[in-house]
Amino acid sequence: MRYQSRNATAVTSTARYPTATHRPPQLVLARLMDSGEPEAHLRFVRRRHRRRRDTMLRAVAERLPKARVHGAAAGLHLMVTFDGTSFSDTAVAEAALALGVKAHPLSWHQLRPGPPGFVLGYAAGPAGEIEEGVAVLGRALRACVRDQRH
Repeated sequence: MRYQSRNATAVTSTARYPTATHRPPQLVLARLMDSGEPEAHLRFVRRRHRRRRDTMLRAVAERLPKARVHGAAAGLHLMVTFDGTSFSDTAVAEAALALGVKAHPLSWHQLRPGPPGFVLGYAAGPAGEIEEGVAVLGRALRACVRDQRH
């Protein structure tokens, strides 16, 4: 059997490859690639992630006004730092987790001391959850900073 694809040619022969179980998936993949469905799905996912990223950027600007965002142009996470401030990002992350929001403290990823911050992912949740999550993180941050002063 021979199937001609725009991208590749897959050839199978039960006489030549009697136990070759990898050939049928190649045919399925070739047909899938020809259908255009993967490209359509990628366009859909890119739009969805762009909306979620934009939602997180707006929420960070509104709820974490002293935050500086890094890495917004690529990936599925934002790195948020707080220059000129001093607080325990691990304490804030623990407080946020107790309220149901997971944020990775930036200090977990730093090789050298640096400003406190967080790595925030936006791929898994819808816009409403992203907005609420950043709001909760902001409340946890303000509570930890307030407790640190007293």
